[in-house]
Amino acid sequence: MATGNRLYSPSYPQNLTPEVLPQYIFEELNRISQALEQSRYNQTYDSLSVEPERPIEGLQVTADGTNWDPGNGAGPYQYIGGSWVAMFDTGGGGSTSWGSITGTLSDQTDLQTELDATEDASNLTSGTLADARVAQSNVTQHQTALSITESQISDLQAYSVIDFFQVEDDGSTGQTTTGTYVDLAGMWATPSLNTGNFSWNGTTGVLTADATGTLELDVHIMTTQTANNRLQLDFDVQIDTGGGYSTVLETNNYSSRNNTQSEGGGYIPGYKVAVTSGDNIKIRIKDTGVAASVGTGAVAGNTYISAKLYT
Repeated sequence: MATGNRLYSPSYPQNLTPEVLPQYIFEELNRISQALEQSRYNQTYDSLSVEPERPIEGLQVTADGTNWDPGNGAGPYQYIGGSWVAMFDTGGGGSTSWGSITGTLSDQTDLQTELDATEDASNLTSGTLADARVAQSNVTQHQTALSITESQISDLQAYSVIDFFQVEDDGSTGQTTTGTYVDLAGMWATPSLNTGNFSWNGTTGVLTADATGTLELDVHIMTTQTANNRLQLDFDVQIDTGGGYSTVLETNNYSSRNNTQSEGGGYIPGYKVAVTSGDNIKIRIKDTGVAASVGTGAVAGNTYISAKLYT
């Protein structure tokens, strides 16, 4: 009784030689296996216009509903207990078949109770709930529990507080270089920027970190000279962590060469160093060649110290 689309048709190779015969047989057997497996899920039935003679228990057929109507019009039926039972919802709350169970759904009180029941959340062990099934209150009720502290953030440094400091020369006092290192001091204006965690002594030229973190320094020094000779400007960064000052970075640059090319300087950009609260930082300068002036005359206002502290 079961028919439908043909799921397997043998192929006929044009050149079937003994050499390719084993491969051909293997491929055909594989296709037959796939067709048999597919037939389990793609079985269809002829639409009958007359009732089958001598039906057996469990036989499934499709009635055309016109010439032969087992009772609920066209559709699939199964022969159960001596009668044809519709295998589809007949509508209107009437007689329905669930496998071998027949009758009205609402009359099946135990089944109806199970269908009306709410699923216990403990049974939800997999899958995804549709957005419409999750109320906003289901999420917001946990807001307090979702709060976190700084100690729970492993990469807190990436979101650290940054403090800024900057000071420029006052443009008039100035300082003259010598052949030996001296502190760059006594020529500074009031800091133009200090957002916190920095202390500054303009007389000594000492910048103090008031918190532990990473210090980033930019130092820019400009000089001018009238000695009509070559000048090399040397300067360094020193830090006192409690046991006295030590140099952490030193640089130099040919700043000027004569009275025509009499202005020049040096620059340290973005130097970073770890500091502890209370560490002191200062800049020292010296010349190689001839003396030069810093923070006055033609280079007034062009020397500065800029710092960032990441805590």
